[in-house]
Amino acid sequence: MRITGPAGYPEETFYGEVPWMVRLLFVDNGQINDTFLMCGGALITPSVVLTAAHCVNNINTNQIVVRAGDWNIQQNFEPIAPQDRNVIRTIIHPEFNSRNLANDIALIGLESPLQLSQTVDIVCTPDAQRVVNGSTCLATGWGKNELSRYGTYQDTLRKVTLPLIDRTECQTKLRKTKLGKYFTLLPGFLCAGGSQDSDTCEGDGGGPLYCQLQSEPNRYVVVGVISWGIDCGKGNPAVFADVNHYMPWIK
Repeated sequence: MRITGPAGYPEETFYGEVPWMVRLLFVDNGQINDTFLMCGGALITPSVVLTAAHCVNNINTNQIVVRAGDWNIQQNFEPIAPQDRNVIRTIIHPEFNSRNLANDIALIGLESPLQLSQTVDIVCTPDAQRVVNGSTCLATGWGKNELSRYGTYQDTLRKVTLPLIDRTECQTKLRKTKLGKYFTLLPGFLCAGGSQDSDTCEGDGGGPLYCQLQSEPNRYVVVGVISWGIDCGKGNPAVFADVNHYMPWIK
């Protein structure tokens, strides 16, 4: 999935703005292919990444490296060097369905904890005391700038504001797409966005949707994991795995 904003130009994050954002990189014959972006993810402890199940399904752990603290993926130098970690375990939700993406959520266990810094940090997870402002949610990623063969990955991490929307409203909008009038939004999903040209799409799967805390606007809670969408940037809501729904499993 890609991050796209008004007129197709999502807002560039500043360096270190989203320190919990990680990249999942593919390892081919022992070599990291950092030109191929598998997916994104969010760091929820120094040694655990939250991502989408479809990102790691049927992939061996020795084929994945997690890179944290990255910003410009086209240059080899950053003010603070990114950190790479091998993966020792992927835990996919036991009821994940690759056909309809039900329960599209997974955890990645790192070989050793990441060192927290200005550019690498954890994001809060939902609990009863952490009430978020649903109008201030953002999604981030390096995904393609357009959904076509001409689309290119973003050099720097981009963000787009995607307000949370009601489940009933989301289902109604999605029934007007190719999904049809009988489509049912499964309980483990939440929706955000739905305005023209502001969306997630190809290349951003597994990345976080995070919202400001009402009590502390400078702190964020991850509420969703980028899962799927219909006709990116065409006014349809983006669909995310609902992190709060899965907190009993995550814990």
